[in-house]
Amino acid sequence: MFEKPKENWRCFKESKPGHRFKDRFHQHQQSRSARFSLTAAFVIVAGILLLLLGGVVSITVPVPGAGWLLLFLGLGMVAGESKHTARLLDWVEVKLRRAARWALARRRH
Repeated sequence: MFEKPKENWRCFKESKPGHRFKDRFHQHQQSRSARFSLTAAFVIVAGILLLLLGGVVSITVPVPGAGWLLLFLGLGMVAGESKHTARLLDWVEVKLRRAARWALARRRH
């Protein structure tokens, strides 16, 4: 039951930063037989709903956590169906990693 998600996570984790979401998008597109399906529409709608719910939760609840998790989950779902979103998330990941390295270096010195 959990083998497919585990395999997807392993492939995602092994991809290089800056290519993870595009690789996931291409894997997802190759695994589907049709160009567009009802399942794809459901995933996009569910991802957008999670984005909206995550935005509401992150605004109303002062503690970070659940809202951010919902935002990232929704973005990941949409990125599996949208090449543009996958590119955006890869770009954001590279920028966030660079900012985190800079912040860690400043903190150490």
